[in-house]
Amino acid sequence: MEKKLSEKQRWLDNIYKNSDSGNFIAEIKKLEKEIEMLLNREEDNWIQRSRVGWLPSEDRNIKFFHNRASNRKRKNQLSKLRDIAGVWHSEPNEIIEVLQDYFHKYLSKRPTF
Repeated sequence: MEKKLSEKQRWLDNIYKNSDSGNFIAEIKKLEKEIEMLLNREEDNWIQRSRVGWLPSEDRNIKFFHNRASNRKRKNQLSKLRDIAGVWHSEPNEIIEVLQDYFHKYLSKRPTF
C-alpha cells in the first residue's frame, strides 16, 4: 500500500511541476481521490492493528498506530519460560518442550467423561 501511495503522490507532483495543471484537472482530481482512499485504508489498517477505536477518523497519526501495534507484539511475545523444576528456558525448541510436558502432565491427570 505504501508503494502505491508514494507512486500516486509522485504522479501528482509531476503533473503539478511539469505541466499546466489546468489541462489535467480530471487527472488531478482522480489522483487526489485515489490518494485519499489509500490514506484511509492505511489508517484503518493501523487502527485495527493497534486495537484503538477511539481516535477520530480525520487524524492520520500513523506513527502512533505503528508504535501501539509494535509494543503490543513485543509485549505478547514469549521469550523465556520456567519449567516445573524452576529452570528457565529461552531457546524456542526448549520452550516447546516445556509447554508439551506441562500440558501432557495436565491433560493426563484430568478425568475423561
